[in-house]
Amino acid sequence: MGFKMKTNFPKPAFSLRSAFAFFLLLASIPLHPAVLSWDYDQDPHTAGFIVYFGKTPGAYSDTIDVGRTASYEIKELTDGTRYYFAVTSYDSCYNESFFSPELAYVCSETAARDPMPTRILTVQPIGNDMLMITFNGSLDTMTALDTSHYSVDGACALATHLNSDGDRVLLKIRPCVPGSHTLTVNGIRIANPALKTATVDTSVNFRINLTGLENALYAGPLTFGLNQNYPNPFNPETRIGFSVTEPGPVVVSIFDLLGKRIYVLFDGEMRTPGAQQDLVWNGTDGAGNPVASGAYLIRLQQGKRIDTRRMQLVR
Repeated sequence: MGFKMKTNFPKPAFSLRSAFAFFLLLASIPLHPAVLSWDYDQDPHTAGFIVYFGKTPGAYSDTIDVGRTASYEIKELTDGTRYYFAVTSYDSCYNESFFSPELAYVCSETAARDPMPTRILTVQPIGNDMLMITFNGSLDTMTALDTSHYSVDGACALATHLNSDGDRVLLKIRPCVPGSHTLTVNGIRIANPALKTATVDTSVNFRINLTGLENALYAGPLTFGLNQNYPNPFNPETRIGFSVTEPGPVVVSIFDLLGKRIYVLFDGEMRTPGAQQDLVWNGTDGAGNPVASGAYLIRLQQGKRIDTRRMQLVR
């Protein structure tokens, strides 16, 4: 499965962006081991990679820090079981990127490469005549830019623009009245050379709301979790991103190492799933007093789901 993995940090002096081509190389029968292999852009600031995998999409039970290597053998996989894999990169300060798109693999004697199908993740209306369509994988440029492959309520699109990563299309449409509409995508090829015959063929409902993007549709699973704060260590402030997989109440808090909550960064309702950015903590407590240098914990909670990251404040 080919993809480009992106980080969602504010643009720093260095970059963690690494372009991967992600493969499963099958071992000899019996196929209990599998080798993950990826290509990246040799960014000198990339210090290493972390492989996540498990038996449930988006919920990884195993984590392996593989260092600055381009492949890793996963051993003792259960025959006939579907596994889900994702990779992140990190720099020398252990700032970690978001997860890559997920790769699924069935370990069996007849198993072949089994990538997650490319699909639409989100449709975000911009005004009443533009759509931002985000896919979970890279698209073939020629077919992605062909307006005949898109229609809204049966009418062809007017113009397209594809981002540099190949996974997001800005689509110009005829003006639509506020309300529910249907986007249909047919015949867009996948960028992965191993899947030349695969195409995106789907219809997705979305809603035009001229007061904002709060009704944008979420059409597929994303990762639940915190992004590592940037910068880290930090002084005087740091930025924090997170991602949720469903609408609902979300709380992002700062704790000290004794478990005392000292600051609430966000406490509110998430109307649309996906990546949320630019929560900023300036190293103060709830009363506005500066806290001492040291290690602190960021905690994301949505219902029973919790994710925690450690960060370092240096005065």
